[in-house]
Amino acid sequence: MSLLTITATNMNMNNEAVQLSEPDQSFGESGAHAAHAGAGESTLGSNGSFDYLTLALFAERPQAATQLLRSQHAELQVAFERLRALAEGGAEQAHAARVLMTKIVANVQVTLQLEQGVLGKQVAGDPRTRALFDQFQRELAPARGMMNEWARAYPTPSTIAANATEYRASTERVLRVLEERFRHVQRDLYVECDRVIVQ
Repeated sequence: MSLLTITATNMNMNNEAVQLSEPDQSFGESGAHAAHAGAGESTLGSNGSFDYLTLALFAERPQAATQLLRSQHAELQVAFERLRALAEGGAEQAHAARVLMTKIVANVQVTLQLEQGVLGKQVAGDPRTRALFDQFQRELAPARGMMNEWARAYPTPSTIAANATEYRASTERVLRVLEERFRHVQRDLYVECDRVIVQ
């Protein structure tokens, strides 16, 4: 998938999510303000590292791949904490939780596509780093499958509200897997990619 396709797809997903989340004004926050706002408000959406303009500019500076990916991980972490709080709210927070799930799943997919499509090409000429990159891509499959299954299991606010306890436990499992994956690639893969890219 090309970067322009990823950009267009992300723009459509974010627009849809914003429309869905109109009753919750916290999703209108952006950038650093949202990162420091009360209750861990999500930064996913406009003016962050997932913004379609940011991704379009990135197309002109692919050497900044790991920098953008790290920024996306940080924004997702804020969203994860917000979703944890919403999951604790049970049925009353089911709508807001499902809206944020849509954003998280869409933007995790964007991050993974950027990692695979852009970073993979940049390290293709270095056998050691490419082998490490391929290993991480193989290890990603279970985490991605787990996330997609989670999204399918709770497709609507009503399914969350009817299974609040199970939803909270399932959400925690998925978020922990994603967090561990982000920590792992930043510690072991991105450092090696930076070494190759700056050469």
